[in-house]
Amino acid sequence: YDVATADSRLMLLAEKVRTIVEMRRTAAKVDELVLILGGDMIEGENIFPGQQFEIQGGVFDQSVKHAPEILTRMTLRLLEFFPKIRIFSVCGNHGRAAPRSQGSHPRTNWDRVCYEVTKLMLMSEAGRPDLRDRVTFDIPESFYAHTNIFDWGLLVVHGDQIRGGFGGFPWYGTGKKAWGWQDSIPEPWDYLYFGHFHQHACAVLNHRTF
Repeated sequence: YDVATADSRLMLLAEKVRTIVEMRRTAAKVDELVLILGGDMIEGENIFPGQQFEIQGGVFDQSVKHAPEILTRMTLRLLEFFPKIRIFSVCGNHGRAAPRSQGSHPRTNWDRVCYEVTKLMLMSEAGRPDLRDRVTFDIPESFYAHTNIFDWGLLVVHGDQIRGGFGGFPWYGTGKKAWGWQDSIPEPWDYLYFGHFHQHACAVLNHRTF
């Protein structure tokens, strides 16, 4: 799909979120949105051979122009019916500057550029400083992001850290990583969110859910 399709799909997502939340508001107070940006916002040029011929625009245009513009417009639309929004982000493998074997710096990721530009558009003095009391934007240095919703901890990764798989999804690899992250990541979490595999799946691991 092209940039225009991505734009229309994300704006449709915002409208569907509004519909669901307005129904829930008949019985519950919903005044804050947690928006997770899970990586692969940018499609790189050199991750696999021929990739540059499968994208509409280069990574510069994607990460500085197209993606931040779409994400900013979607966030502003969501702010019309949420008093506050918390944005959490992680970087994906398609945003890397080069394949892992070429040894680029771990912070060099075009997803990160996209997030930083979006943050500037939303919250800088040149953007919308009036939104600073309503929007927070977390761009972590590590491979994961963490936040709490009430008493539940959310752990967000992109998912390319997980290996293996059968039938399109790595069930055993997910369990191995999740059980390891229970002890190696200091922040307590109850829910693990990740994408990468382009499949919808959900399961319970002891007292945690992915």
